[in-house]
Amino acid sequence: MIAEHLHNLLLKSLDAELSPEESLKLESALTESEELRTLKEEYLQQKALISNQEFRLRPFLATRVMAGLEKLQETKEWIPGLSFAFKRLALPVFALILLVLTTAIVVEQQITVDTFLGVSVLSIDELMNDFIVSN
Repeated sequence: MIAEHLHNLLLKSLDAELSPEESLKLESALTESEELRTLKEEYLQQKALISNQEFRLRPFLATRVMAGLEKLQETKEWIPGLSFAFKRLALPVFALILLVLTTAIVVEQQITVDTFLGVSVLSIDELMNDFIVSN
């Protein structure tokens, strides 16, 4: 079993240069451990395999990216229209709400949630009569 700090040191040696102290520690561990040497060879083979890979992008990548950006820009164009609609509708809607509120206050002579919703006060007996099923 390879110690975790030696394994981390081996991984670090594949990507960066080690300090003299770390390098000496790793070399002594490599001379003592066959398992660590085998692991190092496997990692070097994997690194060589990966570095020799050719990555090809699908054709017309730039065209697809630009089309996506244009589509994103198009979706942002409705925002000024929404602002225009808000400016045109805000005052009439506010006036309508004020009219309904005033009407409810005048008719009911009080301000309650029931007044705004147009719900009359129900008693428990009325509610129970709706749920009682006769045989």
